[in-house]
Amino acid sequence: FYNEAERGQPFCYWFSSRDPHRPYKPNGWQESGIDIENIFVPPYLPDVTDVKKDIGDYYAEIQNFDRDVGSYIQLLKEMGQFENTLIIVCSDNGWQMPRGLANCYDFGTRIPLIISMPAKYKGGRIADDFVSLNDFAPTFLELAGIPVPEDMNARSFLNLLESEKTGTIDKTRDFVVTG
Repeated sequence: FYNEAERGQPFCYWFSSRDPHRPYKPNGWQESGIDIENIFVPPYLPDVTDVKKDIGDYYAEIQNFDRDVGSYIQLLKEMGQFENTLIIVCSDNGWQMPRGLANCYDFGTRIPLIISMPAKYKGGRIADDFVSLNDFAPTFLELAGIPVPEDMNARSFLNLLESEKTGTIDKTRDFVVTG
């Protein structure tokens, strides 16, 4: 699609992956060189070899996803678009283990969120503020200079991106509602 787009015009590309989703590749942990003896097993799961292998297979799929993201970042660099492209890497749910996917425990609702746009926002920071995937819509609207509808109940997190602070940035972001 990028080769057909007018140069210099904004674009949106959504990369979605099946990694890491079940069924995992059996023994993916071995092929990826993951040492299952170093895997932390949460206290609510049995700390046994079969569980460590399953978690290792999950981690191997995360490595596959990371490689895919890396290839898209490399392409953006080759196109000269990396510095000025908003890149968001996130998941839609927690890990696919007990108390994870489709559960309201932390392991089911805490998801990774990495945002990069080197030309506009300082990198290398960790923000502890609560953000919901619903907050993407008002954030994108604000970034585009479009007024956020007053009846929209999600909140833009542009202030978090523009800040150079780490830790808790916006003390009003002290909860997220999940169900």
